[in-house]
Amino acid sequence: MNIPILQIPKDIQIFCQNYKNNFSVPQFKHFENFITGIIINDKADIYTLSKGFEQGRHYDSLHHFVSESDWNMEEIMKTSISVIKHLPDESKRFSFKGWLIIDDSLIEKFGKMMEAVSKQYDHTEQRYFKYAHCLVALIYADKNGNRYPLKFDLYQTEDDCQEITDSLVRQNIKSEYYE
Repeated sequence: MNIPILQIPKDIQIFCQNYKNNFSVPQFKHFENFITGIIINDKADIYTLSKGFEQGRHYDSLHHFVSESDWNMEEIMKTSISVIKHLPDESKRFSFKGWLIIDDSLIEKFGKMMEAVSKQYDHTEQRYFKYAHCLVALIYADKNGNRYPLKFDLYQTEDDCQEITDSLVRQNIKSEYYE
């Protein structure tokens, strides 16, 4: 169900303030909208999230924020870790008795021109996806039921890495990895 969102709830506004330094002013508004949409809507794709806002939030601007803006995901994750470390409820904070979990998730795609899309085997469905992204995540979990993503990235095949290397060589770009 898609609930129309007329304003950002006060609790979400307060929570989002922790992230204000990570974004420009317009980006921060998109961040608040994005977080609100994910919490309120039961379907969390960009199209559905953009339709939930009654006050002119459009798909294109939200898509641009998620996929093309220059905010730094590494800094967002650092901010998230800091927020978790300082939660008022100690049972929600990190514990030395927690676990680090590495998990991969496949996201089926329907086109081969996307970055890092490749043929992937889905062991849960016992079949290959012709085109898929494999998202690999590092997650903290503990006996209190807390689950916090700490880092994630797209898995890249050896062929993907070779393409990137070849492209760098063709463009004559030096990288810290190739010096």
